[in-house]
Amino acid sequence: MKIAILFRLFIPGVLLLHYPHITICSKFFFNATSQMQVTSGPIPLQNGFDFSFRTCSGGVLLDQRGTSGGFFRLEVVPTTVNYSVTPVLLIKSHLEMTWKINGIQNFITLGKDLDKNIIHQVQFSAGSGVINSTLKLTGLTPSSVDIPNSILDFVNTGPLYAGYPVSGETGFVGCIESGRNIPLVKTGSSVNIKDNCTLDDQLGCPSKVCRAGFTGDYCDVNIDDCAVAKCYHYSTCIDLVNNYSCSCGPRWTGQLCDTFLGSLCNKTNNNNTEVCQNGGVCRDTVDKNNYTCTCVAGFTGWNCELQYDPCGSSPCEQGGTCSKVGSDDFKCECPPGD
Repeated sequence: MKIAILFRLFIPGVLLLHYPHITICSKFFFNATSQMQVTSGPIPLQNGFDFSFRTCSGGVLLDQRGTSGGFFRLEVVPTTVNYSVTPVLLIKSHLEMTWKINGIQNFITLGKDLDKNIIHQVQFSAGSGVINSTLKLTGLTPSSVDIPNSILDFVNTGPLYAGYPVSGETGFVGCIESGRNIPLVKTGSSVNIKDNCTLDDQLGCPSKVCRAGFTGDYCDVNIDDCAVAKCYHYSTCIDLVNNYSCSCGPRWTGQLCDTFLGSLCNKTNNNNTEVCQNGGVCRDTVDKNNYTCTCVAGFTGWNCELQYDPCGSSPCEQGGTCSKVGSDDFKCECPPGD
């Protein structure tokens, strides 16, 4: 019996054939609710497999149920940002393979930055004897990881699905392309599958809508609000999330540190006593948060509160005797013979 095949469309690099209720295409687009049965048999772990994908979001790539509650799952874990810690914690997207056999669950991860609309290929090779199985990932960040051969004991109880929206998991959003032992065939049972890859002609990924106060490709960068802040009079700006605060000097107040509390040189701001004693002259510092005293001759100290003793440092040598001259000078009387 002959099967009629109609060549409907030619696309560079893509051959699209049409059968009654069956479409064979090298790649398909999945939209988080999509589901396509790859095979009714077990995932081809013994023979190895490979396939390619590209995504801006991630999600479950392959999923199959196993005996005794077991399962096999391969997914692109989306990038997440933890805003509950400071600074925020960015966990980049990565490939994760999880399997559960005989009640024992294992998982491995590899790669990063898989959600940048770049083609990545997944390659699984079965091990033998003392040689472990391996999972490789090519693309932006090539990587490889060994897997114990016990994974080859997986026994399925249901079909292998691509883009399977598992309960509690994120369905895949992006494109999956057929590979060795992973044939993608759209049939009447396929759900929300779109022919070809709409991401092929898209440069990069759309910009994300960030929560207020954050920016960056993954909305993990706290915007520096101090870059445009107006904290006055030598105050310090403290960056917050979508806000800022001003840490004022001791003589300034207000949200922007723009209200002056008065000069410290004014005795009304100093318990009605003169700041600079013994005739000293008080001057505000440039930021007006402090003051300096210029003392008259014969006095010293921060507030000119100390009488200056020119002999206090014992300036006379060889046993000479220091005598004060005037208010701020001295003379030395030397011992006989010197």
